[in-house]
Amino acid sequence: MLLKLNFGGESSPNIEMDEHSFMVNGERAVDYLNSLDKVFVNDQFLNWDPENGIKVRIVSARAYHSLFMHNTCIRPTHKELENFGTPDFTIYNAGHSLHDILN
Repeated sequence: MLLKLNFGGESSPNIEMDEHSFMVNGERAVDYLNSLDKVFVNDQFLNWDPENGIKVRIVSARAYHSLFMHNTCIRPTHKELENFGTPDFTIYNAGHSLHDILN
């Protein structure tokens, strides 16, 4: 199965990725994040329409990536956080992993 990840047309820097490569990269990101002493986690919402809101958890290796997402997404209230539950999606931002340094 080929995942279509090419957003933005021919001039886009995004590339198509097969499912196996997608899964391998995801596992590498999670392994790297698990190796760190500290990660930054934000629970946020996407989409201003409450009936179509998407719950997303962002796990970042770097504070400034977490801060960017904190300012970009819709921040839940304290009450919404208490009832946040399981996110619809989780974004793993591994930043600059050891794999990047070695290759």
